[in-house]
Amino acid sequence: MKLKHSLIYGLVSLSLAACINTINIKPDLTKIEPVSKSAARIPLNVGFYLPEGAIERPLIDENNLRYFAYRDIETGYQKMLTNVFASATRLPSTHGGSPPPSDKVDLIFTPEITTKSGGSDALTWPPTSFTVNLTSNVQDAKGKPVATVIVTGTGSAGSAERLKVTGIAGTRAMEDALLKMQAELSAYPYSGQPSSSAITPPSTLPSTLPVMSPSAITTTPNSAAPTNAISERLVLLNDLKAKGLISQKEYDDKRKEIIDSL
Repeated sequence: MKLKHSLIYGLVSLSLAACINTINIKPDLTKIEPVSKSAARIPLNVGFYLPEGAIERPLIDENNLRYFAYRDIETGYQKMLTNVFASATRLPSTHGGSPPPSDKVDLIFTPEITTKSGGSDALTWPPTSFTVNLTSNVQDAKGKPVATVIVTGTGSAGSAERLKVTGIAGTRAMEDALLKMQAELSAYPYSGQPSSSAITPPSTLPSTLPVMSPSAITTTPNSAAPTNAISERLVLLNDLKAKGLISQKEYDDKRKEIIDSL
């Protein structure tokens, strides 16, 4: 009798292990909030582009879990970008698998996702742990690489809650990844010009973002500032004006201040 029960249990376990279980790992948007509601957003308009066909393409991992990672993250990714920048819009897809150049945004983001679940075999279904590796590939409006930022989000769930909401561990990992990406992008030193390297490891990002305003162009009246420094300030000032980030009056006042410092 004991042998019979063991065989039955083994057959049931194999049957469950062979099943492909579909879960929803969509993040809770109420959890994707700015670190501080009073913090100013970076005055840039950005767009994001999901890889061709990613929305409709399911991911099936090594534990026979099936989910639509890009579809689930789409609204959360957009909200995360909106928390950081002045605006964030979904760009239309194009054939060829790369984000389209755009004259309507300053930066273009393309997310990439890889995942891993844990504790989701026949004996412990649904998953007790989940990992989301989220990469943001950043380009300027002309398609030139600016940066690549990578974060890892993790989530876990207890027995009772994962039986009630089967994808809760994945949802929490998504939320964790988005909040970590938000922190990295908020600290990224974007100056309006593409960096010389397309890869900027998150660990090298400074804790503060350079000020994107005329006040960032510091001058000391009546100082003997080098001519090349003055030229650089004027170039930056012209760039801010061309992008519409400062008013004509701010431009005129700051330009006069720079010229007077000669």
